[in-house]
Amino acid sequence: MNLHAKLLERAAQQKPIRIGLIGAGKFGSMYLAQVPRTPGVHLVGIADLSPAGVHTNLARVGWEPERLQAKSLDDAVKHGTTHVSDDWQALVRHPAIDVVVECTGSPLHAVDHIWKPLQTASTWSMSPWKPMRFVAPCWPPAPKRLGWFTPWRLAINPL
Repeated sequence: MNLHAKLLERAAQQKPIRIGLIGAGKFGSMYLAQVPRTPGVHLVGIADLSPAGVHTNLARVGWEPERLQAKSLDDAVKHGTTHVSDDWQALVRHPAIDVVVECTGSPLHAVDHIWKPLQTASTWSMSPWKPMRFVAPCWPPAPKRLGWFTPWRLAINPL
């Protein structure tokens, strides 16, 4: 079974993969352009140093403004919308987040962003290759909450 079929299954069960995004600039916008057309995922929150810039980038890639009305991460989970803030730590610590997508483009910051969620083994983290290779030997055992993806495949892939 392919990943798209699994995402369709999660959408049908109304159990989307809840995603947190760190960094909504150039790289984050490329991912954001795909989110509305990807079944089975819910972008719960976006953390960026410039929340106002996030709204501009989202408008540029075709997001509807009403999807960004969540006052908090809890509100976003409850209503299926997206919360925008500058607090990446609250995003990675939130218990509803399944996957953290790291798109800052800064390897030094990415290491911190990756390490925090993996210390608790409560979330998954996808990131640029270089920081992933740097922290991979230190990672705790990968959680199997989603049951069909392992970050080790990403971590051991050569550049």
